[in-house]
Amino acid sequence: MEGLNGNKEHDYKLLILSVEKDIDDLTKDIAFHNEITVPVVKYELERISRYITTYKQLIGED
Repeated sequence: MEGLNGNKEHDYKLLILSVEKDIDDLTKDIAFHNEITVPVVKYELERISRYITTYKQLIGED
């Protein structure tokens, strides 16, 4: 299947960057003590980690 812009590897890298931004946002929420609980943080970090691992495997950066 062809990627969104015709380059799957590029698309996967964009997805990784997007997830890394989610990590940054979550980190800021924690740092500024926004209304966030430990279980939510743990769930989000695990979810983000799985996505990054999957995308890196797909583009061969494993």
